[in-house]
Amino acid sequence: LVIQIVLLALREQNLRLCAIALIKGGRGNPERSLKSLQAVSTIAGLPFTVVLMYMIHALWLAVKEEAGELDERRKNFATTCLPTSLGEVCRDVPRLIEAALFPFLPIKRILTDTMAPAAACYGILAFVTFYFAVTLLAMCPIEANLRFISAAWYMAFAAIVAYTRYRVRHHRQIKHGDVLTDMCIAVLFYPLALVQHEKELRAPDDFYGGSLDKESEEKEA
Repeated sequence: LVIQIVLLALREQNLRLCAIALIKGGRGNPERSLKSLQAVSTIAGLPFTVVLMYMIHALWLAVKEEAGELDERRKNFATTCLPTSLGEVCRDVPRLIEAALFPFLPIKRILTDTMAPAAACYGILAFVTFYFAVTLLAMCPIEANLRFISAAWYMAFAAIVAYTRYRVRHHRQIKHGDVLTDMCIAVLFYPLALVQHEKELRAPDDFYGGSLDKESEEKEA
């Protein structure tokens, strides 16, 4: 009972602090305070919307695997998007910095290695879309609505990154993945995705093939 009373008192105190912050943020104007509350609700709910969308897509893939429409043991990436060890993080730091600040360079290399047509043109498009989005975002203090235009240009850049992931999947004959997964990874983790693509292209061709054959032999035995 005492714990419940303490928790209730803390909740009430937090509500009072939030109300005070909204009133001060709106400078005494109730309409501005209400708009601030609406903005906070939208911003707080946006990440959950992305996560929910990806969870629905993952559930759809799991159902297709369960129904037998997709092979559960189909070829996957030999590398991961997130580093799995401290040593790998240290090795990837220079490439992550390059991918974050100059993404058009790894994009051009990846598309060239996968023999994609017009690789140089995609590199130029990545350069234009990425830096234009960054420039518009930097100008948001002048005009707040520029952030929406910046987001549109960033999505165009992310589409190019997603295309590089598609080319890697096609080049390595990877059956895992689809357009929606490629786009989600490109939007959320484009530097990590570009580094993974280059590592994937350097991975041995039989990285998964040998392990899958061994598993098949063990199951048959």
